[in-house]
Amino acid sequence: MAYHDALTDLPNRARLAERIQHAMLQCQRGSGTSLGVCCLDLDGFKAANDRWGHAVGDQLLCQVAQRLNASTRGEDTVARFGGDEFVILLSDLKDEDDGIETMTRLMKRIAIPFEIGNIRESLTVSVGMTIYPGDAADDPDTLLRHADHAMYEAKRNGKNRLFLFDRDSEQRQ
Repeated sequence: MAYHDALTDLPNRARLAERIQHAMLQCQRGSGTSLGVCCLDLDGFKAANDRWGHAVGDQLLCQVAQRLNASTRGEDTVARFGGDEFVILLSDLKDEDDGIETMTRLMKRIAIPFEIGNIRESLTVSVGMTIYPGDAADDPDTLLRHADHAMYEAKRNGKNRLFLFDRDSEQRQ
């Protein structure tokens, strides 16, 4: 339980940090691949939770977790950071476009309406992503902070978007 979210059974922040550190070491060993750290925040979740209540909100979060897991590969990690915030570690990326393609597919999957009993609810997701080793951060916390910054830019610029962190310009769409 120390490494998992009680509601969704996804890895939590502590487990994710370990996995990011391990993936960074693999990149440093010259594997020729990159990794992506992606922060996701559900657009419209608070309104749905207020409208339908916490029990439905919890079920929505569980269904989101299932869709995220189904949209990623076995070597990737989906974690919940609490509330409606999730983080995905994309391991063994060929390049930046590989990560963008994965997250675009995931965003489309989240946009499919959720059904809980007789309730039908639509959500979208704002995503911030950073790619290592292009992002020269030296620890998991910095990568998470950069992805989080990009996610807030996605929200600020209209939601339901993917922003990629860029050290030179701070972010770009």
